[in-house]
Amino acid sequence: MGRVSFSINHTHRLRFRADKNAVERRREPRFKISKKITLQVLDRMSGPSLGKRIEGQVTDVSGSGLRLRLPLPVPCGALVEIVDKHTLILGEVCRCVPDEGAYAAGIRVKETLPISEHRLNERTNELRLNELQRGTPHTRS
Repeated sequence: MGRVSFSINHTHRLRFRADKNAVERRREPRFKISKKITLQVLDRMSGPSLGKRIEGQVTDVSGSGLRLRLPLPVPCGALVEIVDKHTLILGEVCRCVPDEGAYAAGIRVKETLPISEHRLNERTNELRLNELQRGTPHTRS
């Protein structure tokens, strides 16, 4: 069983330290994996990362999300597509923080599609068009 301890510093604010095992707030279990992917930012508000294809790696998965290791930061709230050889994932960046010379990005998955390579470009363009027409809250004209 983990322990949680606290101390009061000189400004009278409480500082908490907790074992990772003691405070687990995740609703779903995460599974560690190592899989190469390509991420592309679709959201117009994403500035310089818009449209760039970024090579990265999935480091863990859950029922509703992914954790990626990326060489570049991606803005929180940005709509992204993640592609490997046979899967297209549409998601939203909910966290991106520096992590040992790279960036750890949390992705909330919106849609996952198994897809053959010959239809990949066609389906990607269709998803982009649908998201832009719906006007996601993070997309600005």
